[in-house]
Amino acid sequence: MAKRKRIKTPAVEMPLSKDEAAEILDKIGELKRQVEYIQTVMNDELALIKQKHEAEAKPVNNELDKLFKRLHLWAEANRETICKKGAKTAKLKSGTISWRKAPASVTIRNQEKVIEILKEQGLNDAIAVKESVDKNYILAHKDDFKDIEGITISNNREKFSAKPFETEVECSKVVTSAKAA
Repeated sequence: MAKRKRIKTPAVEMPLSKDEAAEILDKIGELKRQVEYIQTVMNDELALIKQKHEAEAKPVNNELDKLFKRLHLWAEANRETICKKGAKTAKLKSGTISWRKAPASVTIRNQEKVIEILKEQGLNDAIAVKESVDKNYILAHKDDFKDIEGITISNNREKFSAKPFETEVECSKVVTSAKAA
């Protein structure tokens, strides 16, 4: 068996005092704000680039839509002559056109209301009931579940976090609703 290569991690200096720890926390906050600023600048630049290219692509997409509609009209009108009997694909010199059935789909708007109507009409088979393990119950009764295969209960673990002081800038805008206008 081949020996595993060990990679040594560099030593990390521990702060020697509470004041030094506070300085480190302050520096973490400063660096975090720098990263947020860089990300904001990047997002602004990306938004401008996206806007520019979307504007360039708009007339091309409009032309593409027009051509596709023209082709579709011609294909529908000539389907029997361009497709062999029972075929769903026609070959042209520059490519193929085809017809395929899209799978059936269901769209539900206002799910609570639909469920209510299904129950009223006795169509309970159309209502899915999702089963899941109640983790809160297991945590409340830990001793009853400690020997069950597949269940692992992690006792209170400690999580360390460092949060530098900072103010949150609130963005707000007064809007008038469409109904009031």
